[in-house]
Amino acid sequence: MTIADRLTEAMQKYDISIHELSRRTGINIGTLSHYKNGSYEPKQTNIYLISQALNVSPGWLMGLDLPERSDLLDEEILRLWHQLDSNQQKEVALYIQRLIEGRISEP
Repeated sequence: MTIADRLTEAMQKYDISIHELSRRTGINIGTLSHYKNGSYEPKQTNIYLISQALNVSPGWLMGLDLPERSDLLDEEILRLWHQLDSNQQKEVALYIQRLIEGRISEP
């Protein structure tokens, strides 16, 4: 599943409109629309804001095979993420994207 799929799913499941999501996150409605239709991928900061507003895990929102809500796992992932420098974060994000796309087999 893509971020667009998961965003749409969570918004429908929790009955949150794009206007309400914009209000909760501070992200422009047009930008959220692009995320929702898959024409843009949100940056990490916006993934975090959206996941907080929808009360879902950032990993799940990004399409990873994780529980929808996993606060302890998210905290651990974020703790580790913030220990990486920006180049390492880019490498990890690229690796995750390749895993999602099936271009790398899981260990």
